[in-house]
Amino acid sequence: MEAREAIRKRKCVKKYLNKPVSFKILYEVLDCSRWAQTALGAQSWEFIIVRDGPTKVKLSGAADQSWIADAPAVVIMASNLERIEFALKREPQEFAMMEISAAVQNMQVAARSMGIGTCAVFLFDRDIVKSIIKAPKKVVPLAMVPIGYPKEFPENSRAPLSEFLHEKEFSRAPEEEIPSKYNKKWQRSSILHIFS
Repeated sequence: MEAREAIRKRKCVKKYLNKPVSFKILYEVLDCSRWAQTALGAQSWEFIIVRDGPTKVKLSGAADQSWIADAPAVVIMASNLERIEFALKREPQEFAMMEISAAVQNMQVAARSMGIGTCAVFLFDRDIVKSIIKAPKKVVPLAMVPIGYPKEFPENSRAPLSEFLHEKEFSRAPEEEIPSKYNKKWQRSSILHIFS
């Protein structure tokens, strides 16, 4: 599957088959993560792979999302703030989130291209997860990514490009017409699925 197709078909998966994900696959998708954009080469990411049941249950509790425990593996994406401080000589928080978000996206697209499902979880109790993974003081968990073979890949949809595209200034349509393939009719749901 080429990159553009994998990007368009990436969708949060929360139901997994009871089938382990090999380290070969985990290494491949995490290798793609490390090629994400980085702030002045800080490469602040730390990846913690969790496959044992009791620990996954604890992680799911920290996020108040019971389905996380059902994934064959959960990857904690953490930021090593010392690397950012060393590279940038400034407060690391915003750069940490930028680097981790980019790494998560790379991981998800790589996984989707291999027929593997993921879901990025950013809302959880960081102190609890930090304790679970025994992270040192300057290593901060910013995302959890359950990963596994999906029971199914949910359908994905997005609003047309014309809803987001401006030229030169806000609310000014581009001079060149947007091709119809980027502007398919779509109806926004009354319930927004923010993290889909």
